[in-house]
Amino acid sequence: MLRFLRKYSEVILWNGALILLGVMKVDNTASLCILKNLGLTWCPGCGLGHAIHYALHFDFNRSMQEHVLGIPATLIIFIKAAKQYIQSTKQTTMDQQQLLRMFPDMEYDEMATIIQLTQNMTEQQQQTFLAIFQGKRKDRTLMLVLALLGFVGFAGIHRIITGDIGLGILYFFTAGLCFVGTIVDLINIKSITLTYNQKWRTKPLIWQ
Repeated sequence: MLRFLRKYSEVILWNGALILLGVMKVDNTASLCILKNLGLTWCPGCGLGHAIHYALHFDFNRSMQEHVLGIPATLIIFIKAAKQYIQSTKQTTMDQQQLLRMFPDMEYDEMATIIQLTQNMTEQQQQTFLAIFQGKRKDRTLMLVLALLGFVGFAGIHRIITGDIGLGILYFFTAGLCFVGTIVDLINIKSITLTYNQKWRTKPLIWQ
């Protein structure tokens, strides 16, 4: 059960977000926007959640009135959820099964790279490589959860732990650039995580 949840965690989170946005009450006057609660009258991210809600209910005119990015954001979330599901259900070989036991969220392209890097190593070297890589690699599910903290006042943590300290601090003090930066990072969380992990694919080789 735990392995299933880890393997399909992104699929569950993306679809869960769509469901929550679809059933939320948009007539609620309360706002999670830090800038709006501080008294500022304009924020580029405000209204996006409502816009997605209306887009999910096929009220496209109202969606555009709430935020011009509502419809594109809805399509992007649908595409991300579908792509993640397809990646999660791909058939794997025995070598890939071994990697999946260590890294349940690892996708096919990352597996192929790891297998290629380790194919000429001895068994002992492979085990050492994977042990070091496991300690350095960031789990995409963890990165997704850390990015989501940006909606409750803790933006930028996912950037700080991947080495983008300056950008992380900027996110923290600007509410994720008025939530826009946080939303963009959520869409690109796979790319952000893979870019960080790529730096550690070759660094463990220094022990050879």
